[in-house]
Amino acid sequence: MKLDILVQSGDVNFKKIIENELSSVIKKMYIFSGSIKESGFEIIEENIIDKGIKLAIYMGIDKKNTTKSLLENILLYSSEVYVYNNNEMKEFEGTIFVFEKDKVATMYISSSKISENSLTEDVVMISKITYDLSSAEDKKEYKEKIKELTILKESGFEELKKSKVQELVDNKVIFSNKQYEHSVKSIAELLGKKEEVKEEKKSAKSDEDINASDFEIPVVNLKDEFMDLDIDVSGVEESITIEKEEKTKAGKKSKKEVKKEDEEETVETIYDDGNDYLNEDDEVLEDDDGFDISSNEVIDLDSMLISRGSVKLKEKKTEEKKEENKDEEKLDSSELVKVKKLDLNNVTNLIMQLPAKQQNKKDLDIIKVPNYIRDLIPAFFEFPDNSKTVEEGGVVTKERPLQIEIVDCKNEIKYVENDAKMFQRKSQTFISILCPSLEKIQYEEKDIVRIIKLSTNIYHIEIVTKDMQEYKIWSKIMNKDMKSTDRKYGIM
Repeated sequence: MKLDILVQSGDVNFKKIIENELSSVIKKMYIFSGSIKESGFEIIEENIIDKGIKLAIYMGIDKKNTTKSLLENILLYSSEVYVYNNNEMKEFEGTIFVFEKDKVATMYISSSKISENSLTEDVVMISKITYDLSSAEDKKEYKEKIKELTILKESGFEELKKSKVQELVDNKVIFSNKQYEHSVKSIAELLGKKEEVKEEKKSAKSDEDINASDFEIPVVNLKDEFMDLDIDVSGVEESITIEKEEKTKAGKKSKKEVKKEDEEETVETIYDDGNDYLNEDDEVLEDDDGFDISSNEVIDLDSMLISRGSVKLKEKKTEEKKEENKDEEKLDSSELVKVKKLDLNNVTNLIMQLPAKQQNKKDLDIIKVPNYIRDLIPAFFEFPDNSKTVEEGGVVTKERPLQIEIVDCKNEIKYVENDAKMFQRKSQTFISILCPSLEKIQYEEKDIVRIIKLSTNIYHIEIVTKDMQEYKIWSKIMNKDMKSTDRKYGIM
């Protein structure tokens, strides 16, 4: 047995370790991990597709990281899957990869989880143990360690079958959208009132269509004489009566008196309209002198001020303000006119950031397009509608022939491929565009590939590197994030 300590940084990372180990013939692979994310398993999946590797997985599951699609995808590659419920107080943690070959077995141990960052970028301590299976002593020790690890199935682990996945979703053991659905009562409902909702508006607008202008915001216009909230209003009624008598005797009224009378009449309207401004559940408040606010002897000052302020703002709205509002409405309408919905059936360009080339020099002549992008623009690929099914070595593949011209924009070299093709093997999460000349073009991670559809079976492809001016143009088109990676894509 040989022990090495590795630190994940730069050229040393779990992703490359997995690629290197799986590039040779593996008899059996074991994965023990407290947390497996979709982005992490995709890295593993890329290297085990169509290899028929015997795989055993012991994993922790929880509401945060484990999805139904992840478990269903894992079951496509392994019938020996055991899960541990990490939603409880006692959790299963750590990660171990075991690669068993004919003459050697290698075990990698770390405290990290299986995710894209954990397998590529995070600073992770890795213990590497190598067993020489040609040695009787090492072989015996290796078998004992595997037995100790696989006996975990008796320590709270449950065997996972396809029929059990939906049960885990229903019981909210793994991630489910349903567990986050909840209803919150509106203020009107909490006050015991029926909320008046216009059904037409509710159906016509989505959450994304809500604008600030949809809400009626009360505007209060407080004069200087009302800014002091410690006003003694006990004599308001008496002063109003005296003022009215004096005006009757005067005969003629000045502009100031007319204005004052208008304000007083507004007060009277609010005071004498006979409406009850208190809700049934509101508490009856009393001032320091013991006056009951709900009685007819004292004015509800807050209601009076807010009502008067709202009326005055409507009556005294200046023409200049109206013109500003009209200009804003025109601006909004002009912006809406400029918004054009993209017809996905007429897409002719797909622009993506490329992944880094694999170190094991595998698939260097292939451009991989995830299934969710293919499903977004099916008319662009016409796949699998125009494809045929081929079976080679027990592997079922759908493919269709293409003619491709691919351009190395940096070196201004064009290659023509008359025997290119688009294909997808069973259970793959992506479709592949085979273009042998791609291997001759030097590119780095996040360089751009621009795929242009010229006709049903003819495509034009350009490889644009980051140091080119053209890269800045196409990077603005890529406004969508690719799943489980920091790369982007765009369509036009």
